[in-house]
Parts: sequence; C-alpha cells; structure tokens
Amino acid sequence: MSQPSDPRELARKLAEDAKAKALVKRQADEAEAAAKKLADEAEAAAMQLAEETAAREAEEARAREVAAKAADELDLNALARRLVEEAKARVAAAHANPNTLHHTAPPIQAPTPAPVAAPARKLSALEAMRRAIENEKTAAAAPAPAPLPAGPRELVALKLPGFTIVDVHALTQRDTFRALWTAHRIRAASDGDARMFVTADALMDAASRVPAGSMYGLHVRYAGHDHALFVDTSHGALIGLTDRPELYLAGL
Repeated sequence: MSQPSDPRELARKLAEDAKAKALVKRQADEAEAAAKKLADEAEAAAMQLAEETAAREAEEARAREVAAKAADELDLNALARRLVEEAKARVAAAHANPNTLHHTAPPIQAPTPAPVAAPARKLSALEAMRRAIENEKTAAAAPAPAPLPAGPRELVALKLPGFTIVDVHALTQRDTFRALWTAHRIRAASDGDARMFVTADALMDAASRVPAGSMYGLHVRYAGHDHALFVDTSHGALIGLTDRPELYLAGL
C-alpha cells in the first residue's frame, strides 16, 4: 500500500494506526484481566465448595459416631439389665436347690507330713541361755508386719497409685453376684475370651470365701480409661480388673 505524499495526511494515518493498535492491546488486556478474574473466582468457589463438603462430611461422621456410641450404650445397658434379671431368676430358683449357685471349691489336699528330724544334741544350761538371748535379739530386730488398709479407698491408694476412684459398691447380695458372674463366665467361654473367663472364675471364688463386708467393686479411672476393680480388704488383695464398669458393676 502506497503512503500518502502529504506529510499531514501521513501523520494522521500513522496516528490512526497507533490508536487502532492501542485499542486492540487494551481490549486484549481487558480480556486477559477478565479471564484471570473468572479463573480466580472459579478457584475461590471450588475451594469454598471443598471446605463446605469437608465440613459436612466431618459433621456427618460425628453424627454417625454419636449414633454408634448411643447404640453401643443402649446395647450395654440392655445386656446389663438382662444379666441382672437372669441372676435374680437364678437366685429365686436356687431356693428349691441351694447347691445350684454354690461355686465348687477345689478339694483340700492333706498336708504332707514333714520328715522326722534327727534328735538334736542336748544343750548345756549355758548354751541354752545363750541361744535364748540370741533368739530374743533376733525377734526384737525383725520388722513388724505392715497393717492392712482399712478400706477399699485406702487399698487402692496403696496398691494402685494414680488410679482415681469414681464410685464404690459393697458386695451385699452374694448369690446374685455369683449368678451374674456365672453368666459372664459362660459368655466368656462362648466368646473364647480366656482373660474374662479367668477373671469371672476368680470373682466367683472370692465371693464364696471373702468375709462379709470385705469385698467391694469400684469404678476407677486411670489415664482417661474407666475400669471395674474388685478388691478384698480382709487380705488387702486386688481380685480382678475389667473394662466397661457400667456392665460389670451391674447388680452390686
């Protein structure tokens, strides 16, 4: 294309070309800015949607957890009530045959006779006096046995430091307790739970031999976990420890 010969016409044309190019560049910049804005808005919307989805899923998970926990508590409460009712029924039925609830203790073995010692050499009067003085010194030097804890709280404080006592239950209905733990032992055998089977057996034996007023079931807590603890204060002994105190302390 030929250029105008008139300098003024040429300047005007060049100015128009420059304006056209500037307009095209401005439009391109505006289009790029609009595209970037749309991309930013789309990214923000996607992030907001992801956050809302995550929050909704977390809320749904919490709701499912709460529902599952409530269902578990209902199941445990129902199981505890059923076991207590079964225990009461066993006690009522035992009136016709009292031996049905008695735990069979292992047979008592006769003590093995001690071997007969050879006749000791006869001591002289002086040796006998010296021996008696030595025995008195030995007896005086021997430490006195530590007294047994007075109650279940003192026993736990002595033997399980760090455990917090939530509640204390005295064992008063022994027949009900034995019937209840008979059911727990049968359930443990059915589930193949050897640890619970041994605990149930130990508690049934203790309920048959521990003096009245000396056996307790305690709801204890350690490191944020709740347990059922059974103790014998007459001998200062810990008998058994299980989880789920709301189930295993039922009936006390």
